[in-house]
Amino acid sequence: MEISTKEFADWLNIKEGELIHKYRTTGEVYSVALPPALYHQTGQTRRFRYADVLKFMKELKSVKGNE
Repeated sequence: MEISTKEFADWLNIKEGELIHKYRTTGEVYSVALPPALYHQTGQTRRFRYADVLKFMKELKSVKGNE
């Protein structure tokens, strides 16, 4: 199963453009590495594996919980 950048950004409560910018620049959100994208043509076609996004969200939650 796959998730789009729009759906991923919604989960993070950020705009899709902000997620794409983070992906292109630091590759991190709150010092947690973003999961690898499946497609790299444009922001609209970039998709992520659902399992990778869930793993990322768990890691992000643990990092933010320790702040």
